[in-house]
Amino acid sequence: MSARTPTSRSRSAARLALAVLLFTMVAGQLSDVPGFVDIVATYGLGGTAAAGLAAVALIAGEVTAAVGLVSRGQARRHRAASVAVAVALAWG
Repeated sequence: MSARTPTSRSRSAARLALAVLLFTMVAGQLSDVPGFVDIVATYGLGGTAAAGLAAVALIAGEVTAAVGLVSRGQARRHRAASVAVAVALAWG
């Protein structure tokens, strides 16, 4: 029998939901990379090259956060949550 509390189950479900959301975002972005770069360019980052770098950084951050959120290590999950917050702030 597992000693997990309702709170830990809720946190696990929330981590899984956020990971699924992040993976879904990445799938959408990778399905049309030029279109995603165009969207990022509307943030006025200083041209197509800067938008391309920002798009790559956002995708990398989203993948890193999603993978980390579903990992077994607690420290890795905490770092992944920090990356997820950073990605959210970047979209901000």
